[in-house]
Amino acid sequence: MNEGSLNWGVSRNKSLTPTFSSAPSKKMKCAVALLFAIFISGCQAFDAMTSTRDDDVSRTEYYDAMIERFTHLRQEDPNNVDSLVGLVRYLRYAGRTREAIDVLESERKTFADNPEYLTELGAAYLAQGRTYESKKPLERSLRISPNFWRTYAALGIADDLLHEYDQAAAAHAKALEFCPESASIRNNLGISVSSNGDIGTAIAHLSKARDLEPENVVIRKNLVLFRNIRSSCPECSVSGYRELPKTIHSQDWPAGHNAVTCSADLTRAQEIVDALLDTSFVDMRVYFAFDTAVLRPEGEEALDELAQAMMSDQMRDDTFVIEGHTDAVGTRNYNQGLSERRAAAVREYLMKSGGVQGSRLSTVGYGKDRLRDPANPKSGTNRRVRVTRVDR
Repeated sequence: MNEGSLNWGVSRNKSLTPTFSSAPSKKMKCAVALLFAIFISGCQAFDAMTSTRDDDVSRTEYYDAMIERFTHLRQEDPNNVDSLVGLVRYLRYAGRTREAIDVLESERKTFADNPEYLTELGAAYLAQGRTYESKKPLERSLRISPNFWRTYAALGIADDLLHEYDQAAAAHAKALEFCPESASIRNNLGISVSSNGDIGTAIAHLSKARDLEPENVVIRKNLVLFRNIRSSCPECSVSGYRELPKTIHSQDWPAGHNAVTCSADLTRAQEIVDALLDTSFVDMRVYFAFDTAVLRPEGEEALDELAQAMMSDQMRDDTFVIEGHTDAVGTRNYNQGLSERRAAAVREYLMKSGGVQGSRLSTVGYGKDRLRDPANPKSGTNRRVRVTRVDR
């Protein structure tokens, strides 16, 4: 059967357009629409992708510094799972996955029943392309602790790669319950539902993800791609989306894992207490007036909960370090000063309105030197206040 031969031509306005020597079949038309949408999407995303190249050096330096830090912590306390997890996570971010796996496998006996260890082992296998192997430690982690969002995030990606799309979407949705403001997880959920043919829901998730992190190149590329496909051929079957290479519509991996904590929007005092007891720190989104250290009302509400947590029976004798962090927009000196002023504003509010003794609070500003999401330095997720509980 003649499906029509395809030629690429240039129209009067010099744009690249597909033409046919005879009437194309629906199958041929859909294939061309997909290819054309991918071509256009790649062009539109190119500027955004190249804009991140200047950040490569600073990102590498940051990863190296964190690897050195956690290596030192491991030497001080080899049985501390937090320092082990921190080390292998940054090795993975730096592309040194083989080293991360070697470290993890050398500690298998010590941490065999620790869900965080099992999740990192599964994530490292996944990053190395050992998808089938990754599921065993991830599923074991969930059997031990069913409330660990990183495990669901990694399992969702594994299921996607294994074409288990319903399971993948369920895992991403579960991760999103714990991290409703995670753009990366929402992006990955959008990819999963698109593979099941629900392009409208996929675009809705990607649009929300784009709003949360406008500078995220992967998310922007995916959104442009799917919108172009839908507009180029609305009658085409979307079942073919799952056959597109993952390099074209991609999971935001490892970005779905690189947030150190998923507590940016903690507001309830007990949740803050639980997080501080679990990890010794929380990242909080404290809202200030634009470009100032003046707290907005919603910022004060979050700090009211933080003060209540600090005054609780579990924490009343502890001391805390309040860190100010910015994104990478602006000069280093300006961001350093702003982060210091905002950390000081938080301390002052906790003292005057929350009744926390000033002797229990110290402040430091890091400006843009310790980004929460180095892969997306301009992302709003980097603008935060970190509160660290100091051991007694």
